[in-house]
Amino acid sequence: MNANDIIANLRKRGKIDDESLETAHLECIKEELTKKEVRIPKITKREKGNIVQFYVTVPKKYSKTGARHQIVSYSEANVKKLFMQEAYSVITNTLEQEELENATVQDIVKRYLDHISPTATAAGTVKPSTASNYRRIFENYIKNTEFGSHLFVNINKMLCEDFLKTLYNRQVSATYAREIKCVVKQSFAYVGKNGYEQAAIMHELTINSGLCSKKRAHKNDVWSDAELVKIWEGSIMLWEHGHKCPYSAIILILAFTGCRIGELCAATWDDVDFENGTLRINKTTIDYTDYDNHKKCHIISDSPKTPSSNRTVDLTYGALIWLSALKRRNEELHIPGNHIVCTKSGRIPSQNEISDRLRYFCKVIGVEYKASHSCRRYYATSMLESGIALPQVSNDLGHADAATTHKFYNKIKEKDTSKIMKQKNKVQRRQFGNLATPGNTPE
Repeated sequence: MNANDIIANLRKRGKIDDESLETAHLECIKEELTKKEVRIPKITKREKGNIVQFYVTVPKKYSKTGARHQIVSYSEANVKKLFMQEAYSVITNTLEQEELENATVQDIVKRYLDHISPTATAAGTVKPSTASNYRRIFENYIKNTEFGSHLFVNINKMLCEDFLKTLYNRQVSATYAREIKCVVKQSFAYVGKNGYEQAAIMHELTINSGLCSKKRAHKNDVWSDAELVKIWEGSIMLWEHGHKCPYSAIILILAFTGCRIGELCAATWDDVDFENGTLRINKTTIDYTDYDNHKKCHIISDSPKTPSSNRTVDLTYGALIWLSALKRRNEELHIPGNHIVCTKSGRIPSQNEISDRLRYFCKVIGVEYKASHSCRRYYATSMLESGIALPQVSNDLGHADAATTHKFYNKIKEKDTSKIMKQKNKVQRRQFGNLATPGNTPE
């Protein structure tokens, strides 16, 4: 018999009444708020006609909506009680029993998303782009679905497994399916102790990669040396004919520095030290969708992706050549502003805008387009192939763990098998001399 059953039994036998239960519950809330040093704001009295009202303004940090609002009632005691209940709910991530019993899965997920929204009290707990992606998951896979309409208290392992099956049926990639599962799990955990069981269920379930779509699998493309030579030559050719495709330099700068596209777009010319050959990286651009206001947003974050991303990159000759060339082109076009990457009006373009321009450029010069992260993989692969120490390459990329660099960024760059074979034979000739040459068969 659980606590609710015991209370119901005591109530039925007349051993306890609702008023006593509410008083005890409020005492517990008051004790918890005292521990957290939560003070009740000043309760104000006002008259509207012949009606007397009491009200209190709830600060953002204790508001369920994440915005300041008023609690109004006809008694000071009730205003105090309502404030205590709301503040307790926010700081402990719990729901009142009646509210919890009537909440659906989509109510719980929405409550968590409101908490991490860029406009909420917890702004900064996740990046706006992450919050936007979570909201997209909610809109496409949870809201108004069978799983989303289930009462939260009724969620069990079978219903969670059925939910994952819907992702397989919709041909979601394994990576995205894991992210969707993670959003649901975090939402359940956000409810606090009342959601522990449901969060544990989602945590224990695993995504069956074999049932997921392979079409949307994340690409790990990397530029080849020959492709970058063609991009280098194509950039010069088009720039000499009316400053066409000025964004083409971005591919080369990214490939020769290893920085992220957002980091380069956020950087200014003040971050480049041409004399000492360094690039300071301490911020990034973030593209996201503000679903509350139904608009696309493009901002500069005053910090990079992770703490380890805050770094200074030593610039190679190739990086210096193309940064100098881009700066000269910006000056020739009289582009206002101080950002390295910007439009003719001085505005910082979104990453989608840049991608569209680079697709066009690649089509013009006859090279297959690859996403900006291919440049980071090229930098890592080239440096590691040339014998640069893994910790140094990891530091250049802004990775906290060198294992990340080795596992995800060290790729096969050259697809010409005959060229690769020549390189392999060259290595063995260097090791064994004339013994490792054609026709030299052991007797």
